Amino acid sequence: MTLINRETLQNQLQLNKFKIVSRETILKIQEFIEILFFYNKTINLVSKTISEEILLSHIFNSIELAEILKEDHVESGKVSDLGSGNGFPGVILAICNFIPSLIELDERKAIFLEEVKRNLKLDLNIINADIQNPKIEIKENITIKALASVCKCLTLIEKKISEKNTIYMLKGKKINEEINEALKNFKFQYNIINKNYTQVLKIYNVSKIF
Repeated sequence: MTLINRETLQNQLQLNKFKIVSRETILKIQEFIEILFFYNKTINLVSKTISEEILLSHIFNSIELAEILKEDHVESGKVSDLGSGNGFPGVILAICNFIPSLIELDERKAIFLEEVKRNLKLDLNIINADIQNPKIEIKENITIKALASVCKCLTLIEKKISEKNTIYMLKGKKINEEINEALKNFKFQYNIINKNYTQVLKIYNVSKIF
């Protein structure tokens, strides 16, 4: 596993001309990656053999999601990131000036996220709990990356969401298959948003089929 040096990261981010990336953003992302690599020695946050290309794709996915949220005029404090684990996209959203609530079941990963928050002086809320815990509140806008299929994700949060919620899921090649599976159990409207590196499934007006 190779740590991306600051110059490479800066060059890649500038090359891709992300709208919301400043010099301060680049420095904080680099510091986040350094903490991620340190904790990855003892906690399974990312693959031990992760390539620079894949790591950059995680960063780019998260930045492009932040751009989508800003384009949708999502209020900074109205975002919950579910299954935050390794900090993608939740930590990157915070670096990009959102104030997300990061919900993570694994205590060790929650401790890692707290360390990132402390070191980077980020304004975010970390909740070490089960998503299905009735005491846990989910905000109006929900982000999800690599947690489960669309149908399983909606099933996990069906008792907490209503038609006012909008869900943004980072998805891959099986996106249409997952949508069709979910539509057997839920009614919803959706858009597939394609960026340079990212495919985001935006779901809204969700209701359960009884």
